[in-house]
Amino acid sequence: TSGSLNNYKNLLATMTRLTPPSPPAGTLRSAATLLLLAIYSSTTSHGFTSHLPQSIARPTLSNHRGLATLDAAASAAPDLVVISPPGGIGEIASVESALLGGSVRWFVVSAPGAGGGAAEVALTAETLSAMERAGGSIELAGASADALLVNGSGDGVDGTSSAVATWCRGADSILCTYDGVMEEKRRVDRAKTAEERGMGNEENLIKSAVRVAAREAVKAASRGAVKVAVLGAGEELMMDGKEKKKGGGLLQGLLGGKQLEVPETLGEALMGNVMVVRHGELFGASASSPESSPFIGGPRIEPTIRDMYTMRSIRIDPTISLSGNVLSGEGSKTNRLSMGEAASRLALRKISLPSNLSNAQGQDDQDPALLDISVTSFSGTDAPTEDEWQTQFTRLFERLSSPSGGATLFTAEFGSVPNVRRLAEWIASKWAPAILRSYDIAGTRVGARPVYAVQTEDNVV
Repeated sequence: TSGSLNNYKNLLATMTRLTPPSPPAGTLRSAATLLLLAIYSSTTSHGFTSHLPQSIARPTLSNHRGLATLDAAASAAPDLVVISPPGGIGEIASVESALLGGSVRWFVVSAPGAGGGAAEVALTAETLSAMERAGGSIELAGASADALLVNGSGDGVDGTSSAVATWCRGADSILCTYDGVMEEKRRVDRAKTAEERGMGNEENLIKSAVRVAAREAVKAASRGAVKVAVLGAGEELMMDGKEKKKGGGLLQGLLGGKQLEVPETLGEALMGNVMVVRHGELFGASASSPESSPFIGGPRIEPTIRDMYTMRSIRIDPTISLSGNVLSGEGSKTNRLSMGEAASRLALRKISLPSNLSNAQGQDDQDPALLDISVTSFSGTDAPTEDEWQTQFTRLFERLSSPSGGATLFTAEFGSVPNVRRLAEWIASKWAPAILRSYDIAGTRVGARPVYAVQTEDNVV
């Protein structure tokens, strides 16, 4: 606002007057940077910071309003345990679940040897107030991937993995995702030489550690706990024994043969009856990321707004038909904000599952999934309301209960069509030719695209 801008100008003028008469090069820039940090700290940095050592970390919360301390809530079982790498969908789902009134424990799996790294979550005052009104809370702990994978005691139970089970005991729901693993790998790579980066295998190790932590959390969870796995399109759909053996041998070679037995998929780690929520190409960022700012390159006369704010509309479809065919997910784009919102609502039982849903969509006998769906994002600046989320899931369950059990590409309802035949003629002869000449369709150079429309019956085009 103009008032806030004037306040910032006055503060900057005051700081400029405090500098020496002949400041060295860069002094004014440093003062301006310090000012921006001060403004950010006083307005938005109401969150908590946790360093991720080799074992379970108990962070100190810098602002307790709307957040529960670890010691105060240690005796109460959490509504939801989220297991993920730093940031990404894991952070978004944790915050969203707390905004929905849930008691959340977020377990962060960091890269091997990343004890000096930090997972920082910055929450706005508005978010904290909304969390407090809803009665939600967040607790944070974490461990490095190598601490979770290596069996230091020799009896099959490592101290770190057993601590995960203790911390997650009695959880009503468990949500796991790999999202954030590449960002964590890049963070660690910045401190390595080019040769060391080429030898690293952090991605595989972090994913394996997520599965180990998920298995320990499930063992300690309450009976009948909801289990949600967030995966990419086509990820862990099927894995044969050859691929499983290869992955296990790679881990054994890297860790000297002293690792725990590692589940091959999240479905195996979560011990079946998993609700799988799949995404396409991800975009958007969590609140702690510098890329969460709405503007690309800062405010301008003609600002460029990030897609995560302009593509908030969603569509939910089944991933696998009853016959086992993959129907959706490949080639689509998904907003991380929408993925976190969808997964958290399933995990907290905000969406009612129909009684006729069974393991018909199971991936295989060893990795049964109760539900396997895909979330796709489209243009729209308004986030889905609770009614819209329920409508999307209701439509999804109707499709799953139909004989085909497949996805519908497009459907629309009309209030009144006096003459269906004339409408079909208009679509085939007027509307379709004009649309097919549009740039969006005619400019398609990769993959299939529509080229003509024909009326086959009075009410079919």
